[in-house]
Amino acid sequence: MRALIDKGILLHRFISQSFELVNKDLISFSILMASILTIMAIPSCSNKDNDSRVESTVKNVVAYPSLVERKWENDCQEAGIVGLSSKDLYEFKGSSFDRVVSLYEDRECKNLGGTITYHGSFQVNSNQLNDKSRDIKFTYNKVLVRPNTEKIVSALMAMKLCGHEDWVVGKEVDVTSNSASIVCPVSKTPNVKYNIVLIEDNVLFFGKDEVDTEAARDTSVERNEPFHKI
Repeated sequence: MRALIDKGILLHRFISQSFELVNKDLISFSILMASILTIMAIPSCSNKDNDSRVESTVKNVVAYPSLVERKWENDCQEAGIVGLSSKDLYEFKGSSFDRVVSLYEDRECKNLGGTITYHGSFQVNSNQLNDKSRDIKFTYNKVLVRPNTEKIVSALMAMKLCGHEDWVVGKEVDVTSNSASIVCPVSKTPNVKYNIVLIEDNVLFFGKDEVDTEAARDTSVERNEPFHKI
């Protein structure tokens, strides 16, 4: 009971500090409350973890309310291998995000071969650059690979991709511990990356590349790679 009271006090303090900004947009306030209530309902997290996530959620919603609690997906892209294609989807939830890279066995993003899913947390900085974009920091914590066809399973088994031989159609395999291996073609995880983000007319743009340091961020977004709200 004491823990719940402490959480309530903390929640009240955060909302009071942020309300002057948030109440300008009632939708943003609804997003904020939904995010916080979801976090507080998770029983597996410690009080300290919950408090930190509530604070991060408030900061993200205040900094960029149109980003949080939404999914964004880009257009079908060539995957760098002849005859294949891919799509990239981001879902922002309070202070956490999922990034799903879908790989297809054709050029039109129709026949799904498998997915690479990254889980982590993010933080938006409300300081605006000259094109009204915001700074965003991604903390990647976990990466999972899921094959979607027997053909892909056979290929992964033959390659012993990421040191695994337990590939099954539709089953996600956690490859985080092997993500830095030369035979594991995913982004090294855990890792921290920096970028910028801008939303205009329900279209999201990032900088051209995620980078390793804040100073190396792009100064403008890549408008040739839009992400659409879904």
